[in-house]
Amino acid sequence: MISARNTLAGIPRLRWPSVLPGGHYALVNVRTSQSLEDDHLGVISLDDGQIEDLGIVGTNPLYSGTGHIVFGRVTGEVFAVPFSLRSRKLLRRLCSSSRASGSARVAAWVYLSLA
Repeated sequence: MISARNTLAGIPRLRWPSVLPGGHYALVNVRTSQSLEDDHLGVISLDDGQIEDLGIVGTNPLYSGTGHIVFGRVTGEVFAVPFSLRSRKLLRRLCSSSRASGSARVAAWVYLSLA
């Protein structure tokens, strides 16, 4: 993955890439400070290196076949939020009740069990 370091935009480091189906984009951690608590989820274009911050604090994002991004936080919590591959946008904002449940919980459990 190639991306120019963009210190003017406050994006010094990208971590934990996970290529999305289709191979043109990847989920990443966007680190804008030294604190792990401030890591955000983002999407990077593998074609041109453009980064879009999804505005969610989290780490280790993975796309689930259920149509969710499954990710964790430094608190040990695991979350899942609906995500559109076509628009590369969240289909719902994350709120305190968005912890993994139902099919997303199964996806998170399967991932964590295989990791």
